[in-house]
Amino acid sequence: MHDCPIYVTGMMESGKSTFMTLLDGHPDLLVFPQEPNFGRMLEQQFTSAEDARRWSLEKSDFSKSGSLRGIEDQQESAYDHRKYLAELEHALSEKFAPREVMIETMRAFAEASNQNFDSRKYWVFNEPSRARMAPWLFSTFPNGKVIHLIRDPREHFAAIKAHHRQVDADMGRAPALSFSMDWALGVTQAFENRGKFGASRYLIVGYEDVRDQKEKTVRRIADFLNIEFDPVLLHPSKVGISAATTDGRITESEIGKWIQPLTRREHILIESLCGDVMLGSQTGYRPHLNSALQKIVNGLLRRVVYASYYGKRLLKGIVSPDALHELSRIDRAANNVYAFRL
Repeated sequence: MHDCPIYVTGMMESGKSTFMTLLDGHPDLLVFPQEPNFGRMLEQQFTSAEDARRWSLEKSDFSKSGSLRGIEDQQESAYDHRKYLAELEHALSEKFAPREVMIETMRAFAEASNQNFDSRKYWVFNEPSRARMAPWLFSTFPNGKVIHLIRDPREHFAAIKAHHRQVDADMGRAPALSFSMDWALGVTQAFENRGKFGASRYLIVGYEDVRDQKEKTVRRIADFLNIEFDPVLLHPSKVGISAATTDGRITESEIGKWIQPLTRREHILIESLCGDVMLGSQTGYRPHLNSALQKIVNGLLRRVVYASYYGKRLLKGIVSPDALHELSRIDRAANNVYAFRL
């Protein structure tokens, strides 16, 4: 089991947390209940066990909070955070290689939640998508697997707007632009990784599949992991405690809800920047933007990116005044050639 991690990844609001609650109850899986910050850990480059121990105990978000979102009132019956910290501190007295830190983090969690680490086939953790994480994981854990969650970009951005009040602060002065570039890059990378590492090791799952065809999708995931399908996979839990409320965001009532929350500019930016990926990557998502408007907007967007970064690198939430001026021109173009089929 030590060499068998499952890395669940995707952008925020792609359904990762809810997806983890579906895996939680299976007897072959040890599921870490929150993001363990392994991606951030890899960036630290520890040089001693003291560095690894201090970061794991003091800097990791989970170590600092110890709170299991959704079951806070019940978690004491299933999880002992003090025991987790004590087990981890002891285990990292001499170890500091990232591989060892990850394994000992999972082992400490298993002890603190009364689960048998050695009897589980896989250990499962959830992290935001990072470019280097999958290649590193496969080189370090040859038996590891990745499940990458994606979502229709229009519905995805609408969910981010609905659930994150600080979206402007988090994504810069043009959040739809920043999101669209991140989405297109992330989905492209997901399909490239599947091609590079193979479909037996890298699985792409649509948020909509989990929502609309839960049992079929969960059976597909069980086959991917080579575990027996168990009805418990259809019922969300966290450390074995029912977490039905956390499943509330994946409901049929969300279908098509992106239409109202998005502004006209956001519609256009998202479909212009994500349209080619939507059409060309087997996502099943289809843009509504007509070709005439898309040509106009794509031309303006090239000038936006150039104005922000002189065309040398991707926009990352930082938009210059010149670029904002170009964005205002998109609004005027939209007024002349607006053609969404809503």
